[in-house]
Amino acid sequence: MAIPNETTLRKQMIQFGRLCYERHLLVAMDGNLSARLPDGNILCTQAGCHKGFLEDEHLVVIDRQGKKLRGKGKPTSEMAMHLACYDERPDCLAVVHAHPPIAIAFTIANVSMARCVCPRSC
Repeated sequence: MAIPNETTLRKQMIQFGRLCYERHLLVAMDGNLSARLPDGNILCTQAGCHKGFLEDEHLVVIDRQGKKLRGKGKPTSEMAMHLACYDERPDCLAVVHAHPPIAIAFTIANVSMARCVCPRSC
């Protein structure tokens, strides 16, 4: 599978941020997104941005060691986790780290999500 160019990935990342927000997979500043660029560098959301209202200016390019190459602001503080995903899975082209409120509620209620908790058969 060919990796889309940076312009396309930026548009897709903005769209996915909005979709995650609209579908209540994250709220406000929660979560972060990243995608592997064709040159191997990583496009990611900057720290402290609202994913439901992402704009191109909220995206940062870093190298595989986490050093910012271009963009405004700092890369998300969760980039070590994203980079570990890319290192472990060379076939991984993007990472979405969401904070679904329902999953957080299960954690607070000490309900394991290891078993199926869907309202219908899984």
